[in-house]
Amino acid sequence: MAKQPCDHCGLPTFVPDAEANAGPAGRRPVFCCTGCAFAHRLSAAPQTAGDITPLQTAAWLTGFGVFNQGVFWVLQHLLRGEGRAALSQASGYVSIGLGAVAAAVLIAGLATSRRPAAGDWVVWSLTGVGLGLALFTYSPGCAAAATLGLILWTLRGFFRRRRAPATPGKKPVEGG
Repeated sequence: MAKQPCDHCGLPTFVPDAEANAGPAGRRPVFCCTGCAFAHRLSAAPQTAGDITPLQTAAWLTGFGVFNQGVFWVLQHLLRGEGRAALSQASGYVSIGLGAVAAAVLIAGLATSRRPAAGDWVVWSLTGVGLGLALFTYSPGCAAAATLGLILWTLRGFFRRRRAPATPGKKPVEGG
């Protein structure tokens, strides 16, 4: 395994020797985590004006699902306040379901964009446990917290400082 800097934030990343020796023409982008891969690929310009990547589609669908999860969670509270218990309960289950679908779409998009690290699997498992707990205890708030935790974990690449492009003739600094 060879050490190369992450193409998004510059942190050192281990890659197989065959990839490290491929040269600039055969080199694929290297990322330290799925958050950096997500941030880099989401902000990367498509080849043509009409191209939309699968990861961008997953991000848009996740945003749509999470927004509506919040809408139905608020609707559940409003209906309960009006004494409409059956509609309130249905809105709560829709909120939990939208959170589960949004999480599944986001995880599928991330899992196909880069090989997940151990930390990703832990967060994804905790999200599944949180969503399962929300379903069995009827807690749309728990579902919203689990989905928000997953989204914050995914967006961690956006919070890292983007590394400056290498200047010709100058050796890149290790560790960003």
